[in-house]
Amino acid sequence: MKISKIFFAVIALLAVACTDNNNSGSTGDKTKWSNEGNICGEWKLTQHGNDKETEIGVYISFNENNTFELYQRVYSVIWMHYTGTFNLDGTTLSGVYSDGKAWGSTYTISYADSPKRIRLVNGNEEAIYSESEIPEYIVDEAQQPENVRSVAIERFL
Repeated sequence: MKISKIFFAVIALLAVACTDNNNSGSTGDKTKWSNEGNICGEWKLTQHGNDKETEIGVYISFNENNTFELYQRVYSVIWMHYTGTFNLDGTTLSGVYSDGKAWGSTYTISYADSPKRIRLVNGNEEAIYSESEIPEYIVDEAQQPENVRSVAIERFL
């Protein structure tokens, strides 16, 4: 009787140890990405490149009137606030900052519903954003780029 209990306990442990825990949101998981969705809303960068979770702070809001607001803390302790316009042509996303400078590149966009995410791809570079409200403290603390002189700030998009 004791041997059968030990046998079943070992089998149960092996079953738990062998389950697939790859639910990180990367393209290697079972996420079904679609070419149709809605970009409008507030988003937080949750994965950049091969990083499962990123330490780069990026929030972006895409608005119905084709404007965007970008809040970023990249290689800095300062939250920066950028605004501009975006254009979505099918699955191609591009944008221009308010100062007239174009984004660093265009992106191919795809959507996932559960949880709600968008994926932006530029060549081999991938960024995944999850639906997330932009925290009020970030909006309050963010600096306009023209007001920051002491740091060279690189724009994320």
